[in-house]
Amino acid sequence: MADDRSAFLSYVLRQVQVTAFHCSRQERERGYLLEPRTCRDWNFIYLMRGSATWVIEDQATVLATGDLIAVPPGVKHHAYGRGRIRIGSLHLTAALPGGRDLFELVSIPRVLSVVPGSRLDTLFRLAMDEFDRDPQPAQMPAWCALVLREWLTTCAASGRLDRAIDSTVAEILAHLEQHLGGDLALTELAERSGFTAQHLNRLFRRHLGATPLQIHTDLRLRRAAILLSDGTRTVKGVAEAVGYADAAYFSRLFSARFGRTPREVQAGKPGAAAEIG
Repeated sequence: MADDRSAFLSYVLRQVQVTAFHCSRQERERGYLLEPRTCRDWNFIYLMRGSATWVIEDQATVLATGDLIAVPPGVKHHAYGRGRIRIGSLHLTAALPGGRDLFELVSIPRVLSVVPGSRLDTLFRLAMDEFDRDPQPAQMPAWCALVLREWLTTCAASGRLDRAIDSTVAEILAHLEQHLGGDLALTELAERSGFTAQHLNRLFRRHLGATPLQIHTDLRLRRAAILLSDGTRTVKGVAEAVGYADAAYFSRLFSARFGRTPREVQAGKPGAAAEIG
């Protein structure tokens, strides 16, 4: 079971796609007040100095320096505190190949006590330093991805991310990741797994919320996004590199997945929110 948990974490750390919306840093000398609100994304709030009370759906949680609280989307919350307070805040979503929300697949701690000087503490503080230098830093999506991955690693190390993956799913996932240059047949994957195609689909949906072929398509499109961002290949060349002979069909798939055309990604045009693979 330990190996299965490690396989799941390894897959998530490699493949989670973080969409960063915005961040903020609040510093108050005489107390802090956050009016009731809801957010459309996950809000990771790190109390870097002082103490505060966060009220989520009428449940109050007292935070001390070093506590990181994760507030889910669509949940009403407010906060208050006294004295000197410094708070860092990141807004993000996280999805796995196939489009499944990562947070729907894992049971996460609402509050995590972060060790001073740890990698998670350092990364969050560096992200806030970046924000201090530029309120709209171009590198913030990368910082959000780093913080989320380290948060997941820290949760797993403390036994608070107890999520396993079936060994067959882990094996097929590795096969998918190694074959991004073209189509794979479900019958071939089923034969490789020793199960029927229907059972393999059920197995994947139960563990990862998507079928093997849905995940494979998403992996190919993510690979295409990386190649396009490099700017050294044509759209047709990138399409062929990930196994699409029809560049127009590839462009339609890509645009539907990322909300930007391949040419826009090639030109470095940002979206409303930035994604990091």
